[in-house]
Formats: sequence, structure tokens, C-alpha cells
Amino acid sequence: MSAIEDELSAARAWVLAELDRFGQHGGASLRPAELSAALPLREPSAGVSGTLAARSAAGLSADGAGSPRVKVALAGIALLLVFAVVGAVLLPGALALVPPVLAVLLGGALAGYAAVDPLRLAAGQRRELDASRRWTSTQPWIGPHADSRERRLVLVATSIADRVVRSPMWASVDLADHRVRLDLAAELDEIDRRAYQLAEVRGGVHRRASGGGVDY
Repeated sequence: MSAIEDELSAARAWVLAELDRFGQHGGASLRPAELSAALPLREPSAGVSGTLAARSAAGLSADGAGSPRVKVALAGIALLLVFAVVGAVLLPGALALVPPVLAVLLGGALAGYAAVDPLRLAAGQRRELDASRRWTSTQPWIGPHADSRERRLVLVATSIADRVVRSPMWASVDLADHRVRLDLAAELDEIDRRAYQLAEVRGGVHRRASGGGVDY
């Protein structure tokens, strides 16, 4: 037997052992299989990816809230507030209204300046990025399928993916391209879908063999 066959045999034995482990202690949890990660499990849209790349090139945290324009705008708005208060106190009569009005107008301009910052993640982009970091099973694992070996296989796959994304190597810049090519969310979706199809087929075979009952 070749080294590759040995490795495949060992991996198969490990998966079978994990399936048995998930079947112990009352069976699998009824909660859907799910996974969360610090890095995206699926590639975000081109717009979000472009913003993340631009932030990284500028030396900013990939998904942080801050950006140079936001900092400038906040500092400017703070100064405008001071200007408005001091002007309203020191200027006489109707002139006291000028500083607050100017502060409002200039503050709006600064807010607009910050809003169009190409290094700023918009609220919709941030929601998309957060969603790309999560995966949840979408198959209806209910009834007799809830504790089937096929569902346990999905749980094992999710557990393996969790170990991968928690590895320090997974966060390495050198592996960035590999994370794009290895779409963990898509892989889990495919395992989830095919495992459920197998559970449906096996359930149908058992029902026909037992005259309507289901034996898992």
C-alpha cells in the first residue's frame, strides 16, 4: 500500500471514529451545524475585497472602523463645536447665530467628506463582511435525520473547518490566495447538501425494507 493510500486509510478511520464520538452522549445536538471565524470563510464581493486591500496597503487594520478621513472629520467637528459655543457666548445679538450656523454647515461637509472615504467600510459592506465570516447548515436536519450518521459527518466536517480557521497558519499573509481558492463556506455547503441527499436516500431504502419504519 502506498503512502497516500496509508494516509487516506488513516483519515477514513479517524472520520469514522469521530462519527461514533458524535453519536455518543445522547447523540448530536439539535442546533444547526455552524462555524464562525475571524477571517472570511467565503470571498466577499469585489467592492468589499477592494476596500480591505486598500486598507491593508495603507497600513490600517483590514476591517477596523477607523480611517484617516474619519479621524480628520471628528477632529474638525470637535473644533467647530468649540467655535460655535465660544462665538455664541462672545458675539452680540444676531451675530451670535453666525458661529453655530457655520459650524452646522461645515460639520455636514466634514461628515460627507468622511462618508466617501475609499478606506472606510460602509455599513452594508461591514454587514457583508460579518456574514462572510459565518456559516450555518441550511439543510432540514429534523426527525430521523437529526441523529443520522450523515448529519454527524456534517458536524465532523464543521469541526475540522473550525480547527483550520483557528490555526495561526490560516491567518498568514502568505496563505491569503489559498483562502480565496479554498472557499470553506462553499465546501461546507456542498458537504451539507450531499450528506442530506444521502440521508434521504438511505431513509427511503430503510422505509421500503421495513414496510414504512425508519431504522437509523
